[in-house]
Amino acid sequence: MSEQPNPVEVGRKANELAAEFGLAAYREAMKRAETELAQKEFWEAVASELSPHCSVKRRR
Repeated sequence: MSEQPNPVEVGRKANELAAEFGLAAYREAMKRAETELAQKEFWEAVASELSPHCSVKRRR
C-alpha cells in the first residue's frame, strides 16, 4: 500500500497552481498527473483539492 500524499504539501501546491493558472489550475494538475507518473497520486490529490466540492442548485 502506498503512502498518502502529505496534505500540507498538497494544499501548498494547490495554492501555487491556483495563483499561477487561475481557473485552469485543475486542468494543469491533471496534466501533471498524466505526465509525471512517479508522482501521479500527489498530482491527483492536488487536482482534487482544486476541484469544486459543492453543488449549486439552479433556481427556476
